[in-house]
Amino acid sequence: ADGIAAGDLTGDDVVSAHCSAGFDASLWEWLPVLAVGGRLALMPDEVKNDPVRVWRWAADEGVTVTLLTTSLLMQAMIEAPATHPTYRLLQTGAEAMTGHPPAAPCPIVNVYGPTEGGVTATAGALLDARPHIGTVLPNATVYLLDEWLRPLRPGGVGQIYIGGGREANGYVGAPGETARVFVPDPYGKPGGRMYATGDYAWLEPDGVVMYRGRRDDQVKIRGVRIEIGEVETAVETHSAVRSAVCVVTGKPALHVFYTGVPTPTRDLRKHLRGRLSSAALPATFTHLDSLPISVNGKADRRALTARAEAQAVSAVHEPGSGRADVIAGLWCDALGLPHVNDDADFFELGGDSLIAARLCARIGEQLDVHVPLVTMFQVPILRDFRADIEARVAARTAARAAQGVTP
Repeated sequence: ADGIAAGDLTGDDVVSAHCSAGFDASLWEWLPVLAVGGRLALMPDEVKNDPVRVWRWAADEGVTVTLLTTSLLMQAMIEAPATHPTYRLLQTGAEAMTGHPPAAPCPIVNVYGPTEGGVTATAGALLDARPHIGTVLPNATVYLLDEWLRPLRPGGVGQIYIGGGREANGYVGAPGETARVFVPDPYGKPGGRMYATGDYAWLEPDGVVMYRGRRDDQVKIRGVRIEIGEVETAVETHSAVRSAVCVVTGKPALHVFYTGVPTPTRDLRKHLRGRLSSAALPATFTHLDSLPISVNGKADRRALTARAEAQAVSAVHEPGSGRADVIAGLWCDALGLPHVNDDADFFELGGDSLIAARLCARIGEQLDVHVPLVTMFQVPILRDFRADIEARVAARTAARAAQGVTP
């Protein structure tokens, strides 16, 4: 109830019940408004995951306070009318907030807290574009600690731990997992424990907690550890992008889906160079009118991952035995794909300079032709690349003929 309590509810408020009873956030919606004699408006199931219908239903019901997941709120701000006749407070949570939603009709409070840590541990109004999760609530105990469980120096990034008696007892029937994440609290009462959230953050001088990302959202690409949230935030700094979700597929490779104005991939790549390491540059960028929302109101990363995997093999060039097919087959081997499209872009399929160097060497070995690495960057499209190789083979054959050498 901590999050909605920040709105100072009264008996005149109408709060929407968007969350299911099995979702811990439902406590934020039900208990505070009923405790003060307000009205709880039960949102129909067919409305819950449609941003426009949520917005219109709330207006019809006279909803004054609502809690929406971050993905749903961002899309509602984009797709639904910018103004709302009754909202006075919006709350969001369950996902990372990378920027302030556009055209907010009223104050927005971002709340943070896993179920294991007592549902809510921090909350704060989004007054600027900082991706913060507010300040520690008065009845919560939150630590930012390094890997040795030591308090961080100012500005240091560490894991969020929640203690002070708010944490759960553990996981039923899973003593090993319980012991792994519910650890002794060296700063609390004797015998006390704290919950290791797996989330990382740093503390600003004004006490605001700045969310960095999850340990689970890290992936290694060519030996470099990449934070998915950092990639999404960098993409969203482009003026044409409203929201972005990055998913991981393949060997692995990063794929970004974004809403906003359709923008050439080369422009997005140019924007990201200098903001991200070369290993963190996404393999593909796909524009969507809206991001898919899962049944729990979050961005449907599973659906986007499946789409990214399908896009990589959507068009077919089955390698055969001819020279053109040999080249296509080597591309498939290098990229880890069963087949490739004639219009495929080597780098958009997850290729990089290291993979390109190996590919050029293998083509040289099998076709007996020198292929400079720069060729991959000059002609990254398979059809054009094959034409370049054919021209090199023809030139090699002509040169040998002129020297009286049999091909």
